[in-house]
Amino acid sequence: MSELSFYEAIDWAKLFCGVETFHRKGKPGSEQSKAAWNEKAPSFAHKPVRSGYIAQLIEAMNLEEGETVFDMGCGPGTLAIPLAQQGHSVCAVDFSDAMLAELERACAHVGVPHIDGDAMAETLANVADLPAGTVVSFRRSWQQGWEGLPVADRAIASRSLIVDDLADALGKMEAHAHKSVAVTVGAGDLPNLDARIFRAMSRDPYPMLHRELIYLVNYLLAQRRPPKIAYLSYPGRWHRQTRDELEKAIRLAHAPKNDAEEAALDAYLNEHIRFSEEHGDYELDYLRDERWAYVEYDVAN
Repeated sequence: MSELSFYEAIDWAKLFCGVETFHRKGKPGSEQSKAAWNEKAPSFAHKPVRSGYIAQLIEAMNLEEGETVFDMGCGPGTLAIPLAQQGHSVCAVDFSDAMLAELERACAHVGVPHIDGDAMAETLANVADLPAGTVVSFRRSWQQGWEGLPVADRAIASRSLIVDDLADALGKMEAHAHKSVAVTVGAGDLPNLDARIFRAMSRDPYPMLHRELIYLVNYLLAQRRPPKIAYLSYPGRWHRQTRDELEKAIRLAHAPKNDAEEAALDAYLNEHIRFSEEHGDYELDYLRDERWAYVEYDVAN
């Protein structure tokens, strides 16, 4: 077997979908998962805008004037609305009713034209058929059929590639993009994963913090779809309303495997958890540079 054949024989898609992340509630696309995202919707409305993530993401996308975007897992419109304000029409897709309700409210608040795509009398074939700067939204999950959804120039899944079939998910995005597909995945410290904590437990943090990026890029390379990669980073604060909530979240994310790791984690938390007078909650006593990878590849025509 040649080196390339051996490389291609690895099921990178299965490895990607096998990554367990503690914040996922229920199987992707399930009613349990939808309920969890519905609950999170109000708090998600402006968080990425405040962090600077969206500004860096739009810069990495490097859209040409008038290009249209298919935004899968759009949430409350944190990417779709700024794109529309720059004159790009956007097809915004999410399976969470509450997220789409937040999107509609936010569009009305800032004066961005919004259309409920599921209520349209006729099928919209191409996002370019909309007036510039319009957001059209649809209720769909990764697992549902995407028949009737319009095609755009570029398709993106921003921190939303939570799927049980990577090949199917990317294939659907490719079918709804004329030019390119892009996703963002973790590539270092994340909102709920911390390299310092892994090191305190004498564990190598690299595999945990880069698994999705490693599997995704290798999958694309094995499929002859070489991607371009850019990195987005910004300072992040890990915090919760109570100390117990913060400790529980950290333990769940970093999962000590034995008594030694448990003791090391206890000592670390006792040293670094503090009450923030400024924010009125409990936090780790340092900021971290949260880091994401923007991975984009051209769609074969």
